[in-house]
Amino acid sequence: MKTIVSVLLLLLSFCSSYACDCNTISGLKECDVAFSGKVLSIQRVDSIIIYYEITFKVDTVFKGKITSKNVAIIMPCLQDGCCGILMHINDKFAVFAFNEDMGYSIGKRLQTNQCWETQKIK
Repeated sequence: MKTIVSVLLLLLSFCSSYACDCNTISGLKECDVAFSGKVLSIQRVDSIIIYYEITFKVDTVFKGKITSKNVAIIMPCLQDGCCGILMHINDKFAVFAFNEDMGYSIGKRLQTNQCWETQKIK
């Protein structure tokens, strides 16, 4: 029994070490681009790192310059524990994104995660 409890505690501490930890939540003031739109596609990209590319149909631009009706945003994952945001096709979101070089030959891309105010619109 003592061994089972020790293993469970070890597993719990391992899982919690990968939880998303935002020191601050950033929004309109800090972002490079802000818009509302509908999720058109979600694609997992297996590169040197694994990430997701979410394409939105843009309804309204609140900040920044978006030259196309469709815009792709990068997220590290689609789960809460790794700073991702759960999204489905046709969901509507207010997106707050920042431009950052992802490295790994991926280049500069718009990104968002749980530490930004990106959220589903009902």
